[in-house]
Amino acid sequence: MNMLAQWNGITDNIIVHLLTSLIYIIGANFVFDMQLSVGSVFAFITYSAYVTGTISAILNIGYLLSGIIPSTKRYYEFMALEEEKENEEGMTEPCFGDLELQNLSFSYEKDKAVLSDINIAFPKGSKTVLIGRNGSGKSTLISLLLQLYQPTGGKITLNGIDISEFVLREYRNMISVVSQEIYLFNSSIRDNICMYKNIDDKTIMEACKDSGLADFISEVSLDYVVGQNGAMLSEGQKQKIALARALVHNSPVIIFDEATSNTDVYSEHQINGLLHTKLKEKTVIIITHKQEILKEADQIIMLKDGAVVGSGVYDDLSKDNLEFKNMLNMGEKY
Repeated sequence: MNMLAQWNGITDNIIVHLLTSLIYIIGANFVFDMQLSVGSVFAFITYSAYVTGTISAILNIGYLLSGIIPSTKRYYEFMALEEEKENEEGMTEPCFGDLELQNLSFSYEKDKAVLSDINIAFPKGSKTVLIGRNGSGKSTLISLLLQLYQPTGGKITLNGIDISEFVLREYRNMISVVSQEIYLFNSSIRDNICMYKNIDDKTIMEACKDSGLADFISEVSLDYVVGQNGAMLSEGQKQKIALARALVHNSPVIIFDEATSNTDVYSEHQINGLLHTKLKEKTVIIITHKQEILKEADQIIMLKDGAVVGSGVYDDLSKDNLEFKNMLNMGEKY
């Protein structure tokens, strides 16, 4: 756009100055031949500005279209995207239980698999950590669990039933996600935690205390407006609000996607403690490289290049698994 603006401005100036110069030259000849007065020449130049202004406007049409056309294309591409179609007729109501990935495969492109033959069991009430380098397929796996994508092979089951057979809205209501990238509405802390549901302040404050947000709430209030996407908050405070949001909705399955990456040490220990208290009976899936959380997990799943390359508990993996140690070292760098 900067290049186009410069090109548009330069072309405009060149044309205007060429026309003005041409009029001066022709007008001077007429003056020398006594066919026009000097005043007539200047009057003609003044009127010619209306013509050059029109030419400028025509040139600017191309410049304006250069910014509008790409946006229009993106808009129609977005509108052409396939929408989720939920047909509740004949669908099953989900029931909290064991989650299992059976021979799961997924690819964005036909030739390149992101996940290949994944087999993972998440027993009811278990605490599972997914660990792996960037691009190993961790976030894609979470998206598949949420039915944001459909697997290209294999299936995901809940209590032995394929999750595609459940009412999508009810299935997703069973899961709360605390991600690294959090979106907050330009509204109060209360609204961002409750998501506009009727929840009493006592329950909200309890969730804020568990998430480490209580001190900040005491300084401001639940009615404090956070700004567009939490512009008035730090990254750590945004993550605490997202955690409080997950706790207050009391979903049986909670997913943490690097949810403690921006919190302080005190808050991190507080969140880790939730695994043995508020989240004790829930199925928790965590993406992290932090050893404090890895030590608390019932199982650690190692992902590499879209495949499971190992699993177990922290004590066993830290002793003799070189790949696990390399993954921990990579996590510490980030």
